[in-house]
Amino acid sequence: MRTVLRLKFIQHPRLKDLLLDTGDDHLVEDSPTDYWWGIGADQSGQNQLGNLLEELRDELSKSSSLGAADVVLYIRTLEPHFTSLAFFFWWLTNS
Repeated sequence: MRTVLRLKFIQHPRLKDLLLDTGDDHLVEDSPTDYWWGIGADQSGQNQLGNLLEELRDELSKSSSLGAADVVLYIRTLEPHFTSLAFFFWWLTNS
């Protein structure tokens, strides 16, 4: 999930800006039915999505100039079975 979120926010500058605009606010997935990704109906959930978004926000705020080329570099650092996907993104950004 961390990888998917990172790729999503790098590829969509408007989403990245919205996330960065939250500053130091605590982010909460206010789902009444999800106790892992959200806080659940009684707010006792793990809020994993909110936590991951806060981590990503911190990372993006330190290097806010990430773009499509960084997506390719990041994918290349993933497990070897993603190699063909990395080439595909490289091809898209260099065509």
